[in-house]
Amino acid sequence: MNKIKENKTEVNFIYFKLDVEADKMYEVQGKSKINDCDMAIIRTAFLHGLDDIQQIKEQGKKFLNEKFPLGDWHYKLSNSGKHVFWKRQSLLRKRQNQIHIPFKQAA
Repeated sequence: MNKIKENKTEVNFIYFKLDVEADKMYEVQGKSKINDCDMAIIRTAFLHGLDDIQQIKEQGKKFLNEKFPLGDWHYKLSNSGKHVFWKRQSLLRKRQNQIHIPFKQAA
């Protein structure tokens, strides 16, 4: 589990790989999980009771850019309320095209 500590704020991520054709997500484990993932999702239990999500998003993106600078780390709030950082915006668009919904709604 990766954590960011700054101003007493900590961000916890879960890393997932997306199989677009099968429409399934798989949690990535191990040391290279940030290299192997397609998205990083902030653990929802961590967000309980927080008021300033903007600070969390900024710290999360900073952390992800430091750990994997080759990603474009596009933030998106999913339809189910999950805070998702997509490593590649092109994969988000591919998924959105597969499920035929407007870009603003895909996550």
